[in-house]
Amino acid sequence: AGLPRVDPLVLPTFSLNSLALLQPGGRPAIVVSEGLLAECARDEIEAVVAHEAAHIARGDTTILTLVCGLSSFFERLRDSLEPEAGVPASPSYPRRSAGGSTGFLYLAAFVGTGVIRLLGVFVSRERELLADAAAVEFGRSPMALARAIYKAQARNVFIGDFSQAYAPLFLIAPSTPGEAGAPAPRWTSSHPSFEERIGLLSGMAHQTPAAVAEQVREARALRKRSRTIAGPAVPPPSLPAEKPAE
Repeated sequence: AGLPRVDPLVLPTFSLNSLALLQPGGRPAIVVSEGLLAECARDEIEAVVAHEAAHIARGDTTILTLVCGLSSFFERLRDSLEPEAGVPASPSYPRRSAGGSTGFLYLAAFVGTGVIRLLGVFVSRERELLADAAAVEFGRSPMALARAIYKAQARNVFIGDFSQAYAPLFLIAPSTPGEAGAPAPRWTSSHPSFEERIGLLSGMAHQTPAAVAEQVREARALRKRSRTIAGPAVPPPSLPAEKPAE
């Protein structure tokens, strides 16, 4: 990909996901989850890393980090101006009063959150498809990336307590608490549809999305059989009995 040094990091979670980010100082890093390392084959992991490397090489990581950071800032500002649950409106919360400066600040934060979030959605969708294409150019294996995305979508679980503003940085949008596996509404999704990505990738290999699912099922069946096949137990070699000391 023509990149300088990229730090490899592992995210301790059973979820199958990955992301590219910029660390303090500007050095890029590619993060993969433990679940992805455990469930994906070598060529699938290489395809995922190529996808994230494409984000870095194209400058997507810088843009998305900026957009996600702005969205998170507006969200935190909005949340800081909201009263705690169950606390009635009072002079302690001047945003409740019409014309209050805090009220205008809350409105600006609310609107800013929506605008930046929509910007992130539209920017992220297009760049995810381009990163998929660039990953195929790097690794020459569209079916490997398609299988990895298929597996990630099938086991998309809650990763951790972080703002959903950072969802565009991931390979697939992580599930929210209590909604593991439930797809987000299409208009709020930061990623192109699962069907669109699988269809485009399988088409590059002159295959169908059904072929991707079949390859995943075959690999899982083969892995299951390999775990049950074992040779007969071989008893440990017997050692001659020691002679009693005279």
